[in-house]
Amino acid sequence: MQTEIIFHQFLKFMSAVFETIIEEQEGSIKFNPNVPCLQIKWKGEVSSDCYRRLMDRLIIEMAERKIGVIVNDDRKTKRISKADQKWALEDWLPRAVKAGYYAIAILQTPDFFKRVSAQAIAAIAESYFENQIRVRYFQTMPMAEKWLKVAVENYESRLKISQEQNNDLEDEEQN
Repeated sequence: MQTEIIFHQFLKFMSAVFETIIEEQEGSIKFNPNVPCLQIKWKGEVSSDCYRRLMDRLIIEMAERKIGVIVNDDRKTKRISKADQKWALEDWLPRAVKAGYYAIAILQTPDFFKRVSAQAIAAIAESYFENQIRVRYFQTMPMAEKWLKVAVENYESRLKISQEQNNDLEDEEQN
């Protein structure tokens, strides 16, 4: 009886921590208020329609929640098509950056060939946006969350410094 009570309390705690935004057969998006971040998890073979739909939903959620950090759980992903990789880089990424995207923690698959496509997209994204986007790779969710918390703190500190510098410039122009 005591074990059952503890188990139900644990389930209640976990459901409060991660808000499910969208759950599909091929993937899901959840909100983790502890970081805070959006978490996308792929569940194997992902059709182009589903991939693009969930990625577009990330943009909507980033803009509405004012969250620019993502955990991408790639551990069960099958290969992403070249067309979807190109779409992610040329179409999705610029829109995501406009929505506030600035950091991603990728939970990697042990499969080398699947890992290479995710790393290629991330490397091009970092390069194209001149290191505006921070990308790191992890084996576990706790390590990814820990890094993202630091990324959020650093980003907020840089924003504050930038705003203070802009205020100083405006003050100088007025004087």
